[in-house]
This record gives sequence, C-alpha cells and structure tokens, in this order.
Amino acid sequence: MRALMQALLRHRAASLLRRLRPHLPATGTLLDVGSGTGHNAWAIERATALRVTELDVADLSQCGRRSEERRVGKECRSRWS
Repeated sequence: MRALMQALLRHRAASLLRRLRPHLPATGTLLDVGSGTGHNAWAIERATALRVTELDVADLSQCGRRSEERRVGKECRSRWS
C-alpha cells in the first residue's frame, strides 16, 4: 500500500511540475508553502536548478520526501531532520 501511495504522489508531483515549469525561474530559491509530504519540492529540485524551502504546519515528510531521499541515497535538506 505504501509503494502505491508513493507512486501516486510522485505522479501527482510530476504533473504539477509540468504545469509550473514555464513559470519557474532558472535558478534561485522557491518557497513551497503547504509542502505536505514534500513530493512536489523533491520533483522540482530534481528537475531544475532551484532549491526548494518547504514550509508546513505539520511535518509529513516521514511519509514523503525524506523517506524517498533515503531510498535513493540523498541527504535531506529539511531543517526538521
């Protein structure tokens, strides 16, 4: 079930990235307000030269970005680590 949820969230993030990409700057920092699991931030950072700062009222990254980064062997840049 977890693998299915991860796949769905990655697909959703890729779809969002396709819509946002024409409006994103080439470099710099992007603030992701309401980042949730972090899948959107993760997708943007992988596909662009942007650094994404995530902000949310609840740390849901244990089921999202940080667990994904551990899977692919990347360091998490979250200040909540």
